[in-house]
Amino acid sequence: MKEEVKRILKLVQEGKLSADDAAELIEAFEEGEHKVEEPATAGAATSSNGSSGSQSSSSQSSSDRKDPFKDFIEQIERLGHEAAGSVNWQEVARQAREGAKKGAEALRTGIEEISKGRFVGFSTGTAHEENLNFSITDGKLLKVHNSSGEVKITGGAEGGSVRSRAYVRGLMAVPKEDAEKYSLIIEESEHVVSIRLPDVTGLSADLDIKVPTGTPVEVKSLSGTITLVGTDAGARINGKSGAISAKGLKGPVEISLTSGAVTVEDCNGPSLSVENKSGSIRLSKIDASTNLRTASGSIKIEQFEGRTLSAEAVAGDILADIVNPVTGTVNLQTVSGEINVDVADGSDCRVSLGSVRGEVSTQLTLSEEMKSDRRIDGRLGSGSGSLTASAVSGNVRLRLRDHSRD
Repeated sequence: MKEEVKRILKLVQEGKLSADDAAELIEAFEEGEHKVEEPATAGAATSSNGSSGSQSSSSQSSSDRKDPFKDFIEQIERLGHEAAGSVNWQEVARQAREGAKKGAEALRTGIEEISKGRFVGFSTGTAHEENLNFSITDGKLLKVHNSSGEVKITGGAEGGSVRSRAYVRGLMAVPKEDAEKYSLIIEESEHVVSIRLPDVTGLSADLDIKVPTGTPVEVKSLSGTITLVGTDAGARINGKSGAISAKGLKGPVEISLTSGAVTVEDCNGPSLSVENKSGSIRLSKIDASTNLRTASGSIKIEQFEGRTLSAEAVAGDILADIVNPVTGTVNLQTVSGEINVDVADGSDCRVSLGSVRGEVSTQLTLSEEMKSDRRIDGRLGSGSGSLTASAVSGNVRLRLRDHSRD
């Protein structure tokens, strides 16, 4: 076990474990190993009076088993800093004292929960599960606030309903008399229906919500994926950590995310705004005045049908596929990355392409074209609209759209 101790000490140096947590875990696994070895020794003494064949078989099967302490260390090494910081190490240590294998299994269960965006520790049981109905009439706003866990909202239902699966850090199960503490809170007023979790430390929940078509939605989540499908209404989504996906929305849409990927498909309305601090943005089949910003990540826009498009990236490529002829305003900017924009034949706009350090090119014939070092200006049609694409470090290309791929 000396090698594993060295590895766990290295995890302390990397900041994945505190010195106290490391000491407690090493001590717990040593105790767990002793508990496993003592019965094995007793069994060996008993079998010494028996045949040597059974001893050989027992020895061989024992050697074939993977060392649970090694398994445990390998799992911690795969954890990121944020995930490791959310682990309830005291609970893992408690189970490890009952056996090294049990501690490793507890850790594995916790890692599976972490991968789903639930930084809830190492509970193996569901704390509370419930199905609730609520009344939401035409025009009412649905507000959902979830601290941790998945949120999925689907339109097309006859009424409002929510299925909640809640978890609590460090709890293997919740007594029935305490279940009410973890029940969802649903509040209804004349114009708003609000769904939120009770204020309980370590509480996380997966929410599956059904609403009638045309229900506007507002969602806030600190950690976990957010999915909206087929609501046919506007939405405001605010997430801290986790992917956001929206499909089949109609109306104004506003999305803000700190870390994760954003995907928006089949949406139309007056406006779409997406701001992402760290992560990619992908749009498909959008008909709305669109404003996109990301600090770190690429922007990919497919089959864009809107009249106005603005996309800004600090570190990332921009790919824009514009279905209809450009007659409005298209503005694409990136600091470090390439820009590729495909426009439909018949576009009517002024064109300005530029890059500080990259190459600039166009496949289209421009009227009044002016070329200079890393810059092209000109006009398509009478120039009623405008198309601007600029990069600091990266190539800029303007191409004629291929409609055959639709």
